[in-house]
Formats: sequence, structure tokens, C-alpha cells
Amino acid sequence: MVFVAGYDQYAVRAFEANGTDYLLKPVTPDALDRAIGKLERARQEGPEE
Repeated sequence: MVFVAGYDQYAVRAFEANGTDYLLKPVTPDALDRAIGKLERARQEGPEE
């Protein structure tokens, strides 16, 4: 799960909810690419135990 918000104060909550990444608006193409890469790697690794 990737969280996107306009305020950085929500980042801690995103990671407490086990988010894979947190993007701050405005989202840049590079940041989005990195987040997608993280999601793909997490999917390949499978669920955490």
C-alpha cells in the first residue's frame, strides 16, 4: 500500500499502518517509479511473517 498526502505529518501514520511507501504531493514521476518498484518487490517476496 502506498499512501499519498499533501502533508508530511501523515507519514508516520502511514508506516504505522504498514504502508510500503509514502508520497508527498505533488508526486514526481521519479518518486512514483520508486514506490511502484517497492510494491513490485514486496509482491514478489510474498507476505511478511
